[in-house]
Amino acid sequence: MSAALKIRAMHKSDAASVAELSIELGYPASAALITERIALLSDQAIHRLLVAEHTTHGAMGWVYVYGVQPFQADRYAEIGGLVVATRARRTGAGRALMQSAEAWAHEQGYASMRLRSGMHRPEAHLFYEAIGYGKVRESMLFRKVLDLA
Repeated sequence: MSAALKIRAMHKSDAASVAELSIELGYPASAALITERIALLSDQAIHRLLVAEHTTHGAMGWVYVYGVQPFQADRYAEIGGLVVATRARRTGAGRALMQSAEAWAHEQGYASMRLRSGMHRPEAHLFYEAIGYGKVRESMLFRKVLDLA
């Protein structure tokens, strides 16, 4: 990791930058919505939000990792989202974010990490394999929108 790059906890003041990066990930959200999510998740011990910040270029990426305790399996940590700005890819920012997420998971006592990556992201798959993640299986994601009215 470059001395100019620092991994740190995400703060509400990062909301605008995180929202811009979320668009690159394919999940547009307003800075106001990101601020709410940061406030909600930062106060819960099983969630960790991290930002890769460059001393002169600002926020270059973010990662969200959280703990999971399924009923039917051992607990694990999961990457809920990872994005590095297009301009900052192949600079070590993604690797540094993942290493920090893994360090947090280890400190919390999680023995393994998981992540999900869409089939339309082959470059991301190569990155994950390069940092030691192995493909476990392919699966389908189903969704049902609930009428909350």
